[in-house]
Amino acid sequence: MLPGQDHPCHYHAKKEETFVVLHGDLKLDLDGETVLLHKGDVVTVERNKKHSFSSENGCIFEEISTTHYVNDSFYDLADTFVTPRKTKVHFTKEMLNDINGVK
Repeated sequence: MLPGQDHPCHYHAKKEETFVVLHGDLKLDLDGETVLLHKGDVVTVERNKKHSFSSENGCIFEEISTTHYVNDSFYDLADTFVTPRKTKVHFTKEMLNDINGVK
């Protein structure tokens, strides 16, 4: 996730998601509560729990799902008009060393 990037509030009716932070900080808004996650933190989002996430300074995280279901992401109508997701990320040597535990 790039610095300043966010993903709007949504929920899944069928799947659960687990987020694993590999680098940086991730702000997770989960059912009205805000949690700041750091490298090494793991959190599971249960079915039907509204959640959104963002990163002020950027972060790398994995999203592990129980399975993938087509059409299982539900957004508020006002949140569907977002800018396109940025998928090109440039890793720095420091980021890769941090992920791999190299000092």
